[in-house]
Amino acid sequence: MARIRQAGDRKRPKASTGAMAGEAARVSVLVGLRRAGGRGATLVQLGCRKVGDAKYRAIRALVGEGAVVVFGDGRNALAVLADRAPTGEALARKIDARASMKRGCALGREDVAAWCSAAEEFLLDGTLRLLVKSGRLIALRRGEATFYTHADSFVAVQPGSRPKVSEPEKPSGHDVRFRVVEAYRRLVERDGFSNVIIADLRREADISQEQLVAHLLDQSRCGRAHLGRGDWSLADEATRQAAVIVGGEPHLRVRLVV
Repeated sequence: MARIRQAGDRKRPKASTGAMAGEAARVSVLVGLRRAGGRGATLVQLGCRKVGDAKYRAIRALVGEGAVVVFGDGRNALAVLADRAPTGEALARKIDARASMKRGCALGREDVAAWCSAAEEFLLDGTLRLLVKSGRLIALRRGEATFYTHADSFVAVQPGSRPKVSEPEKPSGHDVRFRVVEAYRRLVERDGFSNVIIADLRREADISQEQLVAHLLDQSRCGRAHLGRGDWSLADEATRQAAVIVGGEPHLRVRLVV
């Protein structure tokens, strides 16, 4: 027997199928971008099949809201959450600092690009022009190729004075932290894993084992470095020699909070 609707009954409005699909696409895009972090994700990786589909519209809406930044165009454009997106100013400081550690070296664009994340590389050419204009980098042209060297490579020497030959200075505490963090970011960007091998980190940061161990133990006490045991039986000799000993146990891997 059919139920007779009472006078007080109300019809519940059905949710729009299109609105539900749009919200699902928005959530999917945000989840994908949070997982990607500062590396970002292409529109293809986020699941956009064609211009105008639900995820494409979701990305456009998020860009309009200022929640997402997109670098490049087409299906291979790179989307990054706004709070993780690089800026030209931050990239300029990064390149300035890295180039200052390679004084006297002629750096090609590909050398500088190796310091950049995929998103930062979209900003690279403009940042190089800015650094040359500001005098922080000197552009050197050889044929059609352009190389860059840090302005400090051309420090004037007073007439009659001889440059002092001394032992290379050990990196300061701040310099060690900078080298380790930048080396860690490059390894994560290159390999896609947040738990990196400590031996690889030392080699990439170009610092001594003693400096790296002291830094990692200090960061571990502060909760900014999480040491992992790794598999000792599969490790080669170089990996074992770089182990950090905690509680009498060797740790081969580390995850930094950066």
